[in-house]
Amino acid sequence: MVTPRKMTGIIASILVLIISVLVFYLSYIDISSKTVAFGVIGLLAMLFAIISYLMHAFIGQKKVVSSFTWGYYAFGVLSMLIATVVIELNILYLILVLVFVLVSFAFIYWRLSTMISDPS
Repeated sequence: MVTPRKMTGIIASILVLIISVLVFYLSYIDISSKTVAFGVIGLLAMLFAIISYLMHAFIGQKKVVSSFTWGYYAFGVLSMLIATVVIELNILYLILVLVFVLVSFAFIYWRLSTMISDPS
């Protein structure tokens, strides 16, 4: 039987997914420069990754939340790399994206290490 908390989590996950797909699609169509469009989509994906991470407080299914968070994070990094390397090679933006990835991995490692050492 599905508990109300699980049902709320499923509905919230589906809503976040639908909203994010619409926002990504509208951003891609609305912005004329594809480099800027992919950069904006990457930043929006990072925002959705943060929103998905914050859904831990409302959803009891940690696997769903983790898959959303990692999926949005990977999509955001991939979009920013496409914008900086594939569409238009810009070394400065590439360095900024790589620094962002390194800093975010440092925070992810720090967060995971604190979660493992104090599982409460």
